[in-house]
Amino acid sequence: MILPIFAMAATLVAASDVAPPQAMAPPKAAPVSVTTASSKPVKDPNRVVCRSEEVTGSRFTQRICQTQAQWDNQEQAAQNYKRAIDDRGGLQGAQASPF
Repeated sequence: MILPIFAMAATLVAASDVAPPQAMAPPKAAPVSVTTASSKPVKDPNRVVCRSEEVTGSRFTQRICQTQAQWDNQEQAAQNYKRAIDDRGGLQGAQASPF
């Protein structure tokens, strides 16, 4: 009784040492990026970039896909808004915390 169980366990251990075919495949080449004279990679404005962002009031994230140009415009608008608030001296009507 013990011998068949031991033989089965030895077979399972030996089988687990064999790597699946995907793990033995050679690594794929890294994507090539185009660089300019200043050696900075060129961003393709039409490339679609997906990001996971947290949703307020939820434990889940939401996947948002936009072109690189749309992400850049959104970031520039946020920086302009922040700069406008800083130039005005902060938010109007906001009171400092007593703590």
